[in-house]
Amino acid sequence: MTVSKTKKTIMVVCAEKSGDLLGANLIESLKKEMPNHELEFIGVGGSAMVKSGLKTIFPMEDIAVMGLFEVIPHLKVIFKRIKQTVATALDKKVDMLVTIDGAEFAFKVAKGVKKANKDIPVVHYVSPQVWAWRQNRVYKMEKFLDHVLALFPFEEKFYKKTNLKCTYVGHPIIERFTDMMPKSSKKSLNKTLKVAILPGSRKNELAHLLPVLGQTVVMLKQRFKDIKFILPVAEGFDKKNFDRYFSQCEYVEGDEKFKKLQQCDAAITCSGTANLELAMLGLPMVVCYKMNNLTYQIAKRVVKVKHISPVNIVADKKVAKELIQEECTAKALTRHVSPLLKETKQRHKMLEELKLVRDKMSIVEESASDKAAKVVASYLK
Repeated sequence: MTVSKTKKTIMVVCAEKSGDLLGANLIESLKKEMPNHELEFIGVGGSAMVKSGLKTIFPMEDIAVMGLFEVIPHLKVIFKRIKQTVATALDKKVDMLVTIDGAEFAFKVAKGVKKANKDIPVVHYVSPQVWAWRQNRVYKMEKFLDHVLALFPFEEKFYKKTNLKCTYVGHPIIERFTDMMPKSSKKSLNKTLKVAILPGSRKNELAHLLPVLGQTVVMLKQRFKDIKFILPVAEGFDKKNFDRYFSQCEYVEGDEKFKKLQQCDAAITCSGTANLELAMLGLPMVVCYKMNNLTYQIAKRVVKVKHISPVNIVADKKVAKELIQEECTAKALTRHVSPLLKETKQRHKMLEELKLVRDKMSIVEESASDKAAKVVASYLK
């Protein structure tokens, strides 16, 4: 006798490419957590989420924009997509909404859904940095969110002073890199040096960083006679877009990039999740970031954080050098990455500190995706 399964429709909205794999892992964990339910996943996501079964309602690239002023040219499309997402949630009578990262877009969708139907549970995965700036907005979040899933333990502690539920689930990056993480802090240099260049994935990040990184490659070639460059290309970007800035670089994409990164000696990387990926691989790095100057001047006055790189945030100290805005020049990048390409104290110290970051993040009893799935499932059973 076949037992009919209860159908549940879950909307999952991911506004950032860095959250695509996170969303895919969550979907897979929910399938395991709720075997007696027929689960339908609709919303917005990238290729990994689609592969896991998400029916996406429009391309994620439409909303992957960051920055106060950078977003202005895209506002018409973004607001159109917000309305479309809310309308789809209501039309499909979703049983739950899960938003992932990208709070600027996600929270507008959450507000719209809650306003139309307060009975639809809303869980947000990846806490915005409310502990760093505009802390009072957490009290507004209480009105349209039911639960926040945090990646870092200190975030859960922050929410205890509010009425908004928060669960520390751990960082899902550990799940992907378990088999790739070096057990030792030692890493030999290649005879032909290999440097990874990771310029980010958002169009505005690329616009600000590619010219500087291109100049840095030229300067490093002048300083080191035997050197190669590996450049991972994000999904959706044509390699030709990079050709004007880089020559004789090896482009890699998909899962192949992690194998190539393992073989590198050091990296120059845009601030973001990629920093943690490099830490998991034991790759010394210099972190950089540039944005619209007006956006930066405003952010500098309201954001109260010691570090911007997730690696330094986890370590709670400066492990990787951060070069931000006017400090982010080809000359400075070359100066700071050069010691990481020799057997120096700086290189050995960073390798040891990256090992401590890996150890710190690996202390988990259950995967982040499975813990997150249990919280989400609790609102559906």
